Amino acid sequence: MPLIPQQPIEFDSQGNEVRAGIDRSSSLNSRMAVGAAWMVLFKFIDRCTGIVSTLILARLLLPEDFGLIALANTVIAMLEILGAFGLETALVQRTDATRDDFDSVWTFNVIFGLTVCSPYFLALRTTSISPRACPVQPAWS
Repeated sequence: MPLIPQQPIEFDSQGNEVRAGIDRSSSLNSRMAVGAAWMVLFKFIDRCTGIVSTLILARLLLPEDFGLIALANTVIAMLEILGAFGLETALVQRTDATRDDFDSVWTFNVIFGLTVCSPYFLALRTTSISPRACPVQPAWS
């Protein structure tokens, strides 16, 4: 038994659902606008945090050490691109996703991460560009 009384569903001339005189498409548009504004705000905060941390690192590190951080960031970015399959996005878009689907995507991401990172860290220990990069890469990633 629903707690909220059910009202009959009405449609406007364009086929949009209207309940109790509220246009659902404008409500959806406003919710999308608010969501987009939050995403822009979080991206802006992320960029500002990155700039501040880069400025702090530039002040504290030697030029050679700053180069190692740039190298670490490059390798990490390449590995992140490798792992961007879009499975999470596809899962969110599915209306009939089950717990098994979520578990499968999570398991795949863990196995992929271990598969990519294990040889990477082994290769880093044996064939490092710089011996000083060995402790930087695992800590930075």
